[in-house]
Amino acid sequence: MSDTTTVVVQKSQDVTFVGTPWSLEGIFSSFESADAKRKSLDGVFVKVRRRSDGTFTVHSRSTPPGKAQAKPEKKMKRSFKA
Repeated sequence: MSDTTTVVVQKSQDVTFVGTPWSLEGIFSSFESADAKRKSLDGVFVKVRRRSDGTFTVHSRSTPPGKAQAKPEKKMKRSFKA
């Protein structure tokens, strides 16, 4: 008897970015210089983070092709008792 397990992973046609790694674009000493780098990057997701030592890091990752899907609106639930 074997104790191995086979796992089958199906790839979805939808593009998801959960788990997509961020690439480091640079480390800056001021927010103004980090913000200038952020504004120069076009067509990618960009985030600026402040470190505990006072420096700022700029990270980026690619954007999904096509239009981003909006989240469906939540309907209000009403519970009136007569």
